[in-house]
Amino acid sequence: MYIIEETKTIHHDYLERRDVEPILDEFGLHIWSGRYYGAGCGSHTILNESDLTCILVGFWYPLKKKQHAGGQFYRHYKNAVRVEWKRLNEEDKLRILDQVIPDWARRPGKLKRDYLKPHFHKKVEHDNAGNIIAYKYLTWDQQCQVFKSFSWHSQIADWIDNSITADQVPTEENTNGIYAAKTPNNPILKHYAMYPDVKLVKLCLSGAVIEYDHGYRAEHADILEVLS
Repeated sequence: MYIIEETKTIHHDYLERRDVEPILDEFGLHIWSGRYYGAGCGSHTILNESDLTCILVGFWYPLKKKQHAGGQFYRHYKNAVRVEWKRLNEEDKLRILDQVIPDWARRPGKLKRDYLKPHFHKKVEHDNAGNIIAYKYLTWDQQCQVFKSFSWHSQIADWIDNSITADQVPTEENTNGIYAAKTPNNPILKHYAMYPDVKLVKLCLSGAVIEYDHGYRAEHADILEVLS
């Protein structure tokens, strides 16, 4: 597609999306860049091939106390016709996602494989022997070469030979047990991922296991694999 880069004449210090929208006509695709005091816009060609074009547009304007507002959006064109992201096939989406996206910009969208099905984080995973699989962040003690559990109210427990047993059998009446999530990217794990010297591990649970929507409390756990 023939792209015409033009300077946008901005007469005020406020912009809306319609002010910087690319225009497709018989001459080509017109995209804009320009500034006026604290307001401005910029258009970036992410991909431009014979059959597929992707444009990223950003705009901003000043608010009070030196703050700024604005927005960003993508426009996609297939065979010189504008199409929405959801109407592109997976191959075309991947071609766009493989391009260099500016650090300040969000991604244009996802592939179908990236969308999680409803209740994905609640599903139960088993190994070939029928044992329950779970996931947990542990701290790694470099000096002692041993994994340790997080603990906010008691002494931190060591995972001897990559295994650990709860101090009491977990039941519905207590809060004991080895806590773990059902999926490796479960939102309940995000808090632990921010701590230093942590590793995500894949576990095999055994003994008494209390199940919840997103995780478990288990009597015993063995580390099967270190994932990160």
